[in-house]
Amino acid sequence: MNQKQKWLMMTVMLALSLIWIQVVSPYLAKKNNWKDGSETTTNQPAVVSPSTVASSTGPATNTSNVGTGMVGAVKGAKTPVEVVIGSTEYDPNSDKPKSAFPLGVTLSNRGAAVGSVTLNRFRNQYDQPKPFVFQTPYEINSPLSAPLATRWVSIGGAAQQPLDNVLWESATATSGPSTDRRSASFTIDLQDAAGAAQLRITKTYELHDKTDKTAGYEMLVNYAVANLTAQPLKVKLAFNGTNTPKSENSRDMQEIVAGFDGGSKNVLLEHTPVGSVKSDKSLDVRAMKAEPLLWAGMSSAYFDAILRGTEANGDRLPLAKIDATILNPEIQDALLHSVALGIETGDMDIPANSSRAFTLNVYVGPKLRDVIKNDYYSEYPLNYDETLVLVSNWGCGILTSPKLINLLVWLLKGFHTIFRDWGLAIIGLVCLVRLILHPITKRSQISMSRMTKMGPEMERLKNKHKDDPDSLKKAQMEFYREQGVAPFLGCLPMFLQMPIWIALWSSLQSTFEIRHAPFLMFGGIHFTWIRDLSQPDKLIPFTVPLEFWKIHIDAINILPVLMSVMFFIQQKFQPQPVASTPEQEQQQKMMKYMSIFLFPLFLYGQPSGLNLYIFTSTFIGIIESKRIRDHIKERDEKEKAGVVIIDGPPMKRDDLSGGGVRRAKNAPPEKPAGVVAGFMAKLQNLAEEAKNEQDRRLTHHAVYLWTLPMFHCNGW
Repeated sequence: MNQKQKWLMMTVMLALSLIWIQVVSPYLAKKNNWKDGSETTTNQPAVVSPSTVASSTGPATNTSNVGTGMVGAVKGAKTPVEVVIGSTEYDPNSDKPKSAFPLGVTLSNRGAAVGSVTLNRFRNQYDQPKPFVFQTPYEINSPLSAPLATRWVSIGGAAQQPLDNVLWESATATSGPSTDRRSASFTIDLQDAAGAAQLRITKTYELHDKTDKTAGYEMLVNYAVANLTAQPLKVKLAFNGTNTPKSENSRDMQEIVAGFDGGSKNVLLEHTPVGSVKSDKSLDVRAMKAEPLLWAGMSSAYFDAILRGTEANGDRLPLAKIDATILNPEIQDALLHSVALGIETGDMDIPANSSRAFTLNVYVGPKLRDVIKNDYYSEYPLNYDETLVLVSNWGCGILTSPKLINLLVWLLKGFHTIFRDWGLAIIGLVCLVRLILHPITKRSQISMSRMTKMGPEMERLKNKHKDDPDSLKKAQMEFYREQGVAPFLGCLPMFLQMPIWIALWSSLQSTFEIRHAPFLMFGGIHFTWIRDLSQPDKLIPFTVPLEFWKIHIDAINILPVLMSVMFFIQQKFQPQPVASTPEQEQQQKMMKYMSIFLFPLFLYGQPSGLNLYIFTSTFIGIIESKRIRDHIKERDEKEKAGVVIIDGPPMKRDDLSGGGVRRAKNAPPEKPAGVVAGFMAKLQNLAEEAKNEQDRRLTHHAVYLWTLPMFHCNGW
């Protein structure tokens, strides 16, 4: 593929992408009524209208008459009640907090649902002294909107009796340590057609304090289903799961997570983005893997909301159904979809005048490593620490190793212990990585410097083999081998750092410790404009965000611009190899412009911590390149004087002032010695084998970088 064909292919791919985004996608949306949501499917939840609610509950008695089935009426409360357990007051003092409970849960007696969960140790935003609040009902009129609401009950296989809009009786809330309430109970009674008591459901929410093994972030939802008749009953319940934690930035992809029993006390994690749920079909969470389901829930970059059911004896509660359903399919943007979990128990046999109890263990807390990796959460059958790093199965996710991410986080925490600042910790990590890669970087630049001096010989080879491209390539590689250089060695340090960059990108947007971490703030004084290393640096925020070709810009981020300048300076300082063909010359120019413009453009909306890492690494690389060039210059001067410093063993000569090193003019280059040298020789051989793949990969990556921001903005 020649250069013209490459550029033509890139142009066609870019044009097709823009046509799809601007023309085809809106046409399909209009054709399929995606905007007005006129299509309905059997898999969508039934929306309860106000008139239906009024007729089912009644204005005064709150009873619901059923035409068929065993249930005749539901008796509950007459007025709405809101109960708070734990503490909803912002309390950042982790050493001596005011409340013994790190959670504050607001409960509603309508459906005995959760109204909100407050994490009173963590801020909602870095510049607001307000606690983080989530697990609020979706602003959508649906039985699935409210978290953990009890939706319906079925007795003996009869018709489902709705309970989500019924006002349950609220029992007196109990008190825990200090003045905080530890638990609250709700009760609903069901009567048969003759008005006799039939079933009583009691639902109790209970919190643990921070000294518990759960660290106070696991809430218990205890169900007690009592059979009030003299006959055994077969009862089935349906209730909601947890709602998605809200996204904190455009990269915070909400996920459905599920843990499956892999045997031998091994938990297999499965996850999928919320945006992947189909509008016309619910996602069967139990079918995500063939193994038995242990738990399921929702996850964001920094928070988990996971539910698992247990029997009274501690065994796993068998569930007949757990589906993820989109509640607002009329919205075209998949990233804005609200997805709810609908859960159904199996048939529970309850003897006459007896009861059946089970518990929902609900983790609603942060992805804080000190919490989620403790002995309770990191052991079977939980292993919630697996949700710390949710790696995709394609693209960059293949290159992202959870072990590498955990190592980076461990190193960052170590540097943070020293510097007491996460930005300085990132800079410390840069210095460590550059130090480890210095031998490779040095050899790379020496090799590149040698290649710049090969111009005349390369021209001679081109003239000699101008009619035989294969012979030209073979002669060039043989010449490179004789001179001890590798043509692809110049980009090697960057490619070796790419997995670190990708892993750091993942860790910065999933490491809770860096959430809301400023750069250079001491004594309450900010010495930089960067207030949150997990977000773009936002030097000048916009009051009204700008939309340009579906690219959302809400601030001027200066770090990517400074990176572009750094890349330009770096290219001026680095030696450039001589292009052996016009195609290679064009490729070098294309890579030059891609690094100066496309790379910063791709990183424009990325976390400032990642951009700080790359900026610092590039800056140190420029200084390192300057020192290596000085070394090469000194070496060249000694070569002119007859003294050559080589890597091989020294050879004493009487004419070199007490011993020096000289290489004979016609002597072949000495074999590299040492582990690093041997490793570099292997890399050179691999580079030669990869020559035939260079053109295809270069074109593929160029097209990928051009189109990735547009696909991402469309939620693809």
